Amino acid sequence: MGYNPEMLSILTPALTAALAEIEMRGSVTEHIKGILKRRLSSGCPDIADVAKELGLSERTLQRRISDEGTTFRALLDEARKELGRTLLLDVSISVEEVAFMLGFDDASSFYRSFKSWEKMSPRKWRNSHGHLQ
Repeated sequence: MGYNPEMLSILTPALTAALAEIEMRGSVTEHIKGILKRRLSSGCPDIADVAKELGLSERTLQRRISDEGTTFRALLDEARKELGRTLLLDVSISVEEVAFMLGFDDASSFYRSFKSWEKMSPRKWRNSHGHLQ
C-alpha cells in the first residue's frame, strides 16, 4: 500500500486524536518522537526532515540524540510502537490502516515489527486489551 491522499484524509482525524492522547515530555528524544508521530502517515521521515523542523543541522541533531543514549532508528521504532498501540485501541481503524498510518510500506512489515515489539500479532494485542475487531 503506497501513499493515498484520499485514505489519508479519511484517517487523519483518528491520527490527530491519537496524537492528542500522547503527552509530550521535555526531553529532546520525546520531542523528536512527537515530530516523528506527526510525520509517519506521510511516509517514513528521516533525520533530515526532523532536523529541518527543529531548525538544526543533521549533525547537531545526531549529537543530541547520541547524548541521550539512543539512535534515530530506535526513536523511530519507539514512535511507531507507541502510536501503533494507541491506534490499535480504536477498533474503527483496521490493522492495515494502522500500518499505513505508521508509515509502513505494507501490512506485513507492520506485523513483523509489532510482533518483535509486543511478542504477539497486532490483532491478538488488540483482543488482549479488550477490543475485538
